[in-house]
Amino acid sequence: MSSAPTWNDRIKAEMSAVEIKKQCCRRALTFGLMFCAKRTDNGDVILAAPEAATELAQRLIKEQFTREPSVIGSSRGRMLLSFNSRAARIMLEKQGDYAEYVKCSECATHVMRGIFIAVGSMNSPEKECYLQITPADMHAAFAAKELGEACGIQFFTGERRGKTYLYAKKREVIEQLLGELGANAAYFDFINAGIGKQTRGDANRASNCITSNISKSVAAAKHITELIRHAIEADRLSVLPPELNETARLRAAYPDSSLAALAAMHIPPVSKSGLYHRLEKIAEILEEDRKKHP
Repeated sequence: MSSAPTWNDRIKAEMSAVEIKKQCCRRALTFGLMFCAKRTDNGDVILAAPEAATELAQRLIKEQFTREPSVIGSSRGRMLLSFNSRAARIMLEKQGDYAEYVKCSECATHVMRGIFIAVGSMNSPEKECYLQITPADMHAAFAAKELGEACGIQFFTGERRGKTYLYAKKREVIEQLLGELGANAAYFDFINAGIGKQTRGDANRASNCITSNISKSVAAAKHITELIRHAIEADRLSVLPPELNETARLRAAYPDSSLAALAAMHIPPVSKSGLYHRLEKIAEILEEDRKKHP
């Protein structure tokens, strides 16, 4: 039983299904796909096409090189297609020079599409934004970076185990690339996932803010209650004006009551905001008195 298609499988299948009418653009796409090909010692070309793009690769090999490729195996989700073609070997040697394959205004995009299908990958939308392209060598990597800039896509370069790769982490860059390369369904999935992340982030921030405010309120209420109890024990509550004295005694008598309930106990009742300001004033006066009479 075959496993479900991965996010990368879906992207590459969608890009592979884009209809290309111009012959120059199909040649440009073939050039991009050759970024996942290697030449053997006997002159054969082995193209390790992603399973999602195998049919496309076979069709282009037959069209561009008049060869029927043989499937000689598979490796890590890729079908190994073998064929012998001098034209393909020449194309393989020119991975660092794409200018010859850009004949019209759309060719550059098709080269980039082929490169991504061949050696590109990206995280699923639910994860951290990250897209990577790993050409065969540094020369091809910088050519792909230059090509990306020609398409309006800014890549950064990195190096791992002596191999140069390109990457993008900004959501807007990855969205633009998906749109440019014709992965429209993936483009909207990516945007929707981003909206979902932002909504959850906003909700979490709001929740954290509420939790923080509650914690601060609890701490403040506890502090005021302790000041009032200390003042009562030290017989210093008389430093408060009569209306604040009443509030302080009610707070000490009912430490667990809400502000609304405590406000209603006053004679006459006071507003919730009025009580809040009274408690702030009580804390200010008792703090100052405590410093003078510790």
